[in-house]
Amino acid sequence: MSELKKRVLLSNLREYFSNNKKIVISALVTVCLAIIVGVISSIRAVNGEFERVARVDMEFAGAKIFFLSALLLAVSYALILVAGASNKTVFIVIIPFFLLGFLIGKYSTCLIARYEFWGIINLILCYLPFFLASLVLFVIAATNVLSACVSKQTENGLKQYLLPTLKLFGINVGIALVLFLIVGSFFGVIEISLF
Repeated sequence: MSELKKRVLLSNLREYFSNNKKIVISALVTVCLAIIVGVISSIRAVNGEFERVARVDMEFAGAKIFFLSALLLAVSYALILVAGASNKTVFIVIIPFFLLGFLIGKYSTCLIARYEFWGIINLILCYLPFFLASLVLFVIAATNVLSACVSKQTENGLKQYLLPTLKLFGINVGIALVLFLIVGSFFGVIEISLF
């Protein structure tokens, strides 16, 4: 990348962050707290004693995980749109971020504690890239929808924000498709279970 393109990119990122600082920080704090809750709930569910799983006993289900993630993404983006409907529903935007953080904490704990080496490989190559991409796209969707709600630009509802949000949903599902079905086909995507 040329020096000029890097400067333009950094300038755009700084401007985006300064315009949406409250939303970005709130989203990150919510995700961090939810990760802690997810880790604690995973550990408490098995009383801190995870059963180790051998490679031959692991269940691989990339397609099932892809469809489940697509369903959860659809619900999350719908909640983001509902949150921007009025000033009274803004608090709903916390739910997708909390769900994402909870799943990051739960899946990370289970993959590392139960599935050891293959779990860490799955975490690094499939789950974490999906979760991080989802976080970035959730933040973009939330800032678009909520900035319109705050500035009272929703006179014709959220119709003008429906298409951009659907595009972000499509990108997110595409990332899940690539990670869980294509990349995961090389080594198998582990279906997570606590017990």
